[in-house]
Amino acid sequence: MHVLLAFVTRDIRLALSYPMSLVMPFVSIVITVAGFAYMARLVNPAAPLQSSGHQVGYFTYVVINLAFMLLLTSALQSVAQSLRRDQYAGTLEAMFATRIHYGFITVGSGLWPMLLGIVQVAFYFLIAGLFGLRLHDVNIGALALFTLLGVACMSALGIVAAAVVIRFKQSPPSALFVGGGAVLLTGVLFPIRLLPVPLQIVSWLLPMTHALNGFRAAMLGESLSLVAPDLIWLAVATALLLPVSALVFTRWIEQAKFDGTLAAY
Repeated sequence: MHVLLAFVTRDIRLALSYPMSLVMPFVSIVITVAGFAYMARLVNPAAPLQSSGHQVGYFTYVVINLAFMLLLTSALQSVAQSLRRDQYAGTLEAMFATRIHYGFITVGSGLWPMLLGIVQVAFYFLIAGLFGLRLHDVNIGALALFTLLGVACMSALGIVAAAVVIRFKQSPPSALFVGGGAVLLTGVLFPIRLLPVPLQIVSWLLPMTHALNGFRAAMLGESLSLVAPDLIWLAVATALLLPVSALVFTRWIEQAKFDGTLAAY
């Protein structure tokens, strides 16, 4: 625990040394929520969206998706971005030369961004509440399950992205999975059923799609049985991806140590 605390303390100090980079994401959340609150007025309120068997307004639908996509994005990108920063700072080789297990380094590198992501999700709903968002009977159990599996699944992909940073000394390609393509294919702005069938198939293959389905159902108080297929999909994907990502990460770290390229960037 003292190792993880040391990572969090370091990252908090770095964040506080650049206060604007810490504050601006929260400003962006306010602007985003306000924008969609007014944009939702363009959607006919007599034609609510169907989400996990629940009738829901467009503003509620979008806010839930955007808030939890931010959390999933943090899980995907945090470790790779942290290790890329350590490459530039020249501390990566020293860090991996210690006796600390690789698992603690990966978890520690992503812990502060994940904690910050959770705070930002809460801030999303706080600001949305000021614009009229009302959520009742949130299914806490389902929310906890999908948070655990969604974050674990995206973190596994994030570890692969971190391995790419170590191996190729470049920023990881994980940003491709959280940009406009992800917004289009995972049902963030509109239901997936509106997409062409081939794109619906692609959407089904993305873990974000299943995680967001579960988050919406949980926040709207729906039964876990309605999204059981999404839960099973995430559980299977996580069970497959975690050992593979750990193997790839460990192998490329050892290769970089052998080649003497950990200090290169």
